[in-house]
Amino acid sequence: MNRLLIREKAHRCRNLPSKVVSMLLATVRRDWPAVYGFEIFLVETFVDPADFAGTTYKASNWIEIGRTAGRGWCDRERKADAGAKTLYVYPLVPDFRRRLGLPEPVDRSVPPWARKGPLGRYEGLAGETWAEQECDGCDLGHRYRNARLVYSVGHFAKSPRFSAGAAMGTDAAGIKGWYRSIESPHEKVSAESMLGGHRECTLRRMMGFREVLVVQDGMDVSTSGKTGTEGLGPIGSSRPGSVTLGFKEHGSIAVGVEWTDGGIPDASFLGILKASFWSRPMPVRRDRRRKRPQLPAEKRESYIWIKHAESAEEAGRHMPGTIQIIVGDRGADSALLMYKVAAMEHCGLLQEPGRTEGCPAKGTPSSTSWRSSPAEGPSPWTAAPRPSATPGRFTPAPPPVTTPETRTMPAKAARTHRSFRPESRSPKRTGERKMRNMGAM
Repeated sequence: MNRLLIREKAHRCRNLPSKVVSMLLATVRRDWPAVYGFEIFLVETFVDPADFAGTTYKASNWIEIGRTAGRGWCDRERKADAGAKTLYVYPLVPDFRRRLGLPEPVDRSVPPWARKGPLGRYEGLAGETWAEQECDGCDLGHRYRNARLVYSVGHFAKSPRFSAGAAMGTDAAGIKGWYRSIESPHEKVSAESMLGGHRECTLRRMMGFREVLVVQDGMDVSTSGKTGTEGLGPIGSSRPGSVTLGFKEHGSIAVGVEWTDGGIPDASFLGILKASFWSRPMPVRRDRRRKRPQLPAEKRESYIWIKHAESAEEAGRHMPGTIQIIVGDRGADSALLMYKVAAMEHCGLLQEPGRTEGCPAKGTPSSTSWRSSPAEGPSPWTAAPRPSATPGRFTPAPPPVTTPETRTMPAKAARTHRSFRPESRSPKRTGERKMRNMGAM
């Protein structure tokens, strides 16, 4: 069907477009074997989204399966200026997949890495094809860029301490191809896409462990000594009046833990789960008499801890036999992070004690906690004792939280000892006029 015109006087006929389309399909299915000698099981059509919305096909139960690349038959220069078309299909028989030799549909709610099953701890890493395995799930928008990523990663792994040019050596074509790939303006070329394949392999390795530590930490990457860089922001200052330029990085790595018969943990590095990169905006001179505007929690840099925790929780829904313990330093000492992780079903939190940000009792050091899923057994860690206001004294630890599934199982407890003492800092060290009293832990 090339054009469908509905006159104004025919608006009283209900479902007229759908009726016309169904009549055309019945005619095509009847006449096609008589003319061409074989039966058809599936029909397709293209709709230009710039001019039409495809309402008739949607009302006739046609299935939208995607869009074309926008290239015509004579697009030798790959300009893709013909315009992308929306593709609709309509099955004429119920078992069209079997007749056409197509695989059965898969559950789209389950990610591809979960359908592949668990991966061994060192499976596929000893051979020469390890780079193909780790980059199998990467999609950079074109198969040539995907192949270039596999080739480059194999060379970078041989010289991890060197730059791309030094790692490639005398391979001028490889260096040029790598820089051309990462400088491509395609929307799929990003750090997240390049890490996608390795992340899938890491998640599959995690499926073989009952306990996995998800260690989060951040770092500042300085590029002040490099010229020609763009999009950087301040990360600190080496001396008064100067600004060190660079970008911020926050990563999560997975460490599998297995306990021996003697109670000794056997840890194995499994891979990188998530990595985030961003740069701070350049500072703007403001009036010191006015207070700094309070940003919402979602726009603060510390919210990156919660984003990584939510990513781990999303993956944990497809790994029911794995407990993920999020490990962080004092940067993770946030009340909002504690509340978020406490509501998660597949993640716990293990952090370094510090001063909890945003707690109702301001200045109260936080407690180390590790909560496991009730379905997998008792909680292996209980809350550590919270220090009291008096130095050297501790309040007793609260009883561990029990559920009907864990009430009859013995629980393990881990206790940490922390001591406090008052300490004074001289004005020379603090830059103030008076002595400053502090509490040292």
